Amino acid sequence: MLLKIAWRNIWRKKTRSLIIIFAVTLGIWAGLFISSFMAGMINEMMDTSINHYFSHIQVHNPDFKGNNEIQFTIKDPLMVMNTIEHNSGVQAITMRTVAFGMASSPSSAAGVKTVGIDPARENKVTTFSQFVKEGTYFTNGKRNEVLIGKKLAEKLHIKLRSKIILTFAAPDGNIASGAFRVCGIYKSGNTQIDAANIFINRQDMNLMLGKDSGYHEIALTLKDAKNIDLVKADIQKQFPLLKTETWKELSPETATLNDYVGFVLWILMSVMMIGLAFAIVNTMLMAVMERTRELGMLMAIGMNKGRTFSMIMIETISLTFVGCPPGIFIAWLTTTYFGKHGISLASWGKGMENFGMSTMVYPHLENNLYFQVSILVFITAFLSAIYPSLRAIRLKPAEAVRKI
Repeated sequence: MLLKIAWRNIWRKKTRSLIIIFAVTLGIWAGLFISSFMAGMINEMMDTSINHYFSHIQVHNPDFKGNNEIQFTIKDPLMVMNTIEHNSGVQAITMRTVAFGMASSPSSAAGVKTVGIDPARENKVTTFSQFVKEGTYFTNGKRNEVLIGKKLAEKLHIKLRSKIILTFAAPDGNIASGAFRVCGIYKSGNTQIDAANIFINRQDMNLMLGKDSGYHEIALTLKDAKNIDLVKADIQKQFPLLKTETWKELSPETATLNDYVGFVLWILMSVMMIGLAFAIVNTMLMAVMERTRELGMLMAIGMNKGRTFSMIMIETISLTFVGCPPGIFIAWLTTTYFGKHGISLASWGKGMENFGMSTMVYPHLENNLYFQVSILVFITAFLSAIYPSLRAIRLKPAEAVRKI
């Protein structure tokens, strides 16, 4: 009976009830969608760091990491690579030769990091080839081809098929240089990478540096990223003299954002719940004040304080629960749609790329968060209903019935 009375009371003022239901729906949708948008942005940053270059784990000579000097190579790299490749958690692996030097065009020059890669193996470890916007990734059989970032191409005033000169120190201390033709221009979505990294075929780098130039970097991806710490520990145990690092150590700023994403999402949820609580309290207080005479009459004819309190609590929680499912459903619908099609932020592209963010964001939320939000909404509604309910039972029937 009490539930039936409370439900009828809600719809006595349809406009007011519909407004609070709409506010609840809108608040839940906005909070969840903004959270999914932020999670999507951070996921894109992680994907950029992992899939474009860093991979899940990298292995180096410790001295190379500290000095970036070309003579500090990995000893017996083929044996190291074959051993790591047989790890059950490893999906793909590649080796790179790295040299820091100068790239020169007829009109300009810039300091660059030159990476010698095996194009076929690199394609299995990173998705870098997908970001070639002009030209091709690499052409089989052609020598002295170079992939260059769009930002660096603009700085050097060069275009596709232009020729540049690469210069860097060889392991024997002499200066090595060679002419390369631009076969492709890439745009990774991170201007820091695009402005400073160029890629050439490992075989061409051998001819410049000598056949014994060696490898400086082993990069690998995993079958399951959750096992990253276990695989790292295995590699460290097998090769204690080498430096093994995960993407979190290679890109600490991205790792920090990833660690704080849960914290940020809960802050957003808290702000949403506080706003929802104020809306509920304000609406229910108004309802109690408007029904002062009615509540006084009910208590005068025998309704005790416990039943009055329960009635207001049920009304409040029912209002919230009517608005909660549509809000969660709309949030799930929009997150799923934009998670598939993406949200373009091309208007802010240059600013975002400076921070290593993609201009396409794919919102994403874990399914358990929808359930957690439902629990939070219930707790918020319950707590918000207490104050209006207390105001109702504090009314004095003799005074309330005379109130106009």
